[in-house]
Amino acid sequence: MTVRINNAEQGSEEWHRARAGIFTASKAGDLMAKQKNGKPYASRKDYITQIALERITGELPEQITSAAMQEGIEREKQSKLAYEFKTGRELEDTGLWYADFFGASPDALIVGENGGVEFKNPKSSTHYKTLKTGIVPETYYWQVLQNLLVTGKDFWDYVSYHPSFPLNSQLFIKTIKREDVKDDIANLVLELSKANEEANEEVTFINEYKEPE
Repeated sequence: MTVRINNAEQGSEEWHRARAGIFTASKAGDLMAKQKNGKPYASRKDYITQIALERITGELPEQITSAAMQEGIEREKQSKLAYEFKTGRELEDTGLWYADFFGASPDALIVGENGGVEFKNPKSSTHYKTLKTGIVPETYYWQVLQNLLVTGKDFWDYVSYHPSFPLNSQLFIKTIKREDVKDDIANLVLELSKANEEANEEVTFINEYKEPE
């Protein structure tokens, strides 16, 4: 697997263009989530179609930032500072890492260590649930695993942060080691491959479309 890095600033127009047509870590949960009956949700098919259309047209979906999303973005710097203070680690920014048809844009890499960090700044109820269960929410779990897959790092810290909680409960950190999730990473690779095949089929359909006689 040949991995390339585009160091455009995350969120910039160049960064969005670089991500077009590839399966990104932030949407890995859409590919992996299953209903109780074992079937995927409709969001999986919608996402694959979106990727196919990006490959055909080069057009990107409209970027809509909700109030909650904007608040999370504004709190990310706080969460990084809180993490650095608690762990004594130094973080560095990076760009888009990608290999052929999938990629990831890590929130941060850890200086001097073979690991990275995924920061989430969720609403209070989500942060509370994470504190209570000690479990990384499923959609974010798969995002972390795709970060590990693409970057080749040994571990990834998942961080949930909420500044309105008491000091002792503002920051949740859980380390996910590559060696402990090898089977899940293998399943993710299989699902990414299937999704890519389906996207290619949709591209072929569009390219070879003929009007009904």
